[in-house]
Amino acid sequence: MGPHAPQPTVDTDWQNFRGANKLHILPSEWHERTGTSLAMTATVDLVVFPQVIRGSHDLHLQATHPEPARELLSAQCMSPGDNICVSDRLDIRTSSADDLASNGARVIGALADRPAVSLRFGTRTPYAAVTETVRAAFTSPSSRL
Repeated sequence: MGPHAPQPTVDTDWQNFRGANKLHILPSEWHERTGTSLAMTATVDLVVFPQVIRGSHDLHLQATHPEPARELLSAQCMSPGDNICVSDRLDIRTSSADDLASNGARVIGALADRPAVSLRFGTRTPYAAVTETVRAAFTSPSSRL
């Protein structure tokens, strides 16, 4: 942030955030600090599973069918039962583990039914080429098949 960036009001979570105490950030504070808006809802038109290859110029896109997409999504969906979320260190959970698991399964199911692609690209692949490849998959259903 530049020195003239808008500052959030006093007594807000953003002001209290110093890396040790992460609380809730108000959408208006996010907008003031980043210049971007937060959306409460969004439509997912395409799920992209990236694989980045260090030192490569590789660029390859291929359709991902629903069952492999479901497996990839499940592997990335963390819940209180996973070893990465051993404790609620922020003490903000209000849902039971069963409710969270049910919600996670519902989200995975909905995303797995969306068009999906696996995108393999290298760290030396021009970013414009990567972006154009994703845009082409996004805009042309036939390019996803």
